[in-house]
Amino acid sequence: MTAGGERLSSDDSPVMAAELRFANRFPHEAVFPPKTASVPMIEGIQYLRAIAALMIVAHHARHFFGGTLPGWSEFGASGVDIFFVISGFVIAPASRRFDPQAARAPQISDFLARRAIRVIPLYWLALALAAQYLVRKTDLGLLLDFAFLPRHHPTQKAFIAPALMPGWTINYEIFFYVLFAMSMAFGALRYRVLGACMGALVLAGWALPSESIFWRVYTSPLLLEFLIGVGIQFSYERGIVLPRWMSVCLLVTGFIGLAQASVWSGFSAAAVVLGAIHACRGWSVPSLRLIGDASYSIYLSHLFSFVPIGRLCRAIGFATPDAMSIGAVIALHVLLATIAGIAVHFVIERPLIPLSRHLWDRLGKLVAPPVPS
Repeated sequence: MTAGGERLSSDDSPVMAAELRFANRFPHEAVFPPKTASVPMIEGIQYLRAIAALMIVAHHARHFFGGTLPGWSEFGASGVDIFFVISGFVIAPASRRFDPQAARAPQISDFLARRAIRVIPLYWLALALAAQYLVRKTDLGLLLDFAFLPRHHPTQKAFIAPALMPGWTINYEIFFYVLFAMSMAFGALRYRVLGACMGALVLAGWALPSESIFWRVYTSPLLLEFLIGVGIQFSYERGIVLPRWMSVCLLVTGFIGLAQASVWSGFSAAAVVLGAIHACRGWSVPSLRLIGDASYSIYLSHLFSFVPIGRLCRAIGFATPDAMSIGAVIALHVLLATIAGIAVHFVIERPLIPLSRHLWDRLGKLVAPPVPS
């Protein structure tokens, strides 16, 4: 998840450091670099990334008490819905300068390479560590995880997730990137093809229910959240600016909808994203921006930091799920996991991107056909 002409850092995703930031780092290498976005728009998106990441960390912290707490709201889990809408929003500009008249294969491969370099290295590292230290189980199913293919979690069979539980969202992200890349092959019709394809998949899943893991994932209504993000990007590109009061109303209404789960979460997440884009114009909250920059690292690393944080909470004496203990445990998990995630962002995630780009360029030179003299 990232940014462009504003100063933002890499963060994707499920969790992403957006396409615009990546293009800023390698402007000379991008086939179709995204157009620079305005600072207010990016600020709102970065703040939302931070909030969504913290929501998810807080939601997962409840497992300290051994399972779902009585009366626990699923509000925190809806941070994923926000991330999916944001993903559609920031990926759409990646093809803004796509030239339908030029050779499409190099442009498509460039798009996929940039997304892979941004998302995969840190995820694969976290996935390998999760298999070794969190689930403590390696089998052939791990190959499906590295290939971004869905399967049941190796220890918690009720969930469709890789060894690193939050990685299920990365599988959706990669699937969306593939669909987006395939639609680019249709040139000027790419957005219509993308919308028709994703809509047809969801409709097929509704009309033809199946217990197949692949069918359930690749026809999930969650795909529409990416598509909604693309639509919000279109409205923004056309210069539609909402009054601040209306944006704040959308933001508040969206969060209330996510908390009450009274409507499909995609609509509520869309209201939150649309509201944040316009409501945060002119705001400057450096702490939220920093967390937004590091949100991909926070998202992928928080379960690892939960292990020592849990030991700390038990040592302090937060064992029974009373109101005070629940509040203290969640606050400690969110605070310390965020600090750890920011450290991962600076120490591992940021250095990995240029290193991966360099390795990819070296590989390209090795496999590229010789230029005739």
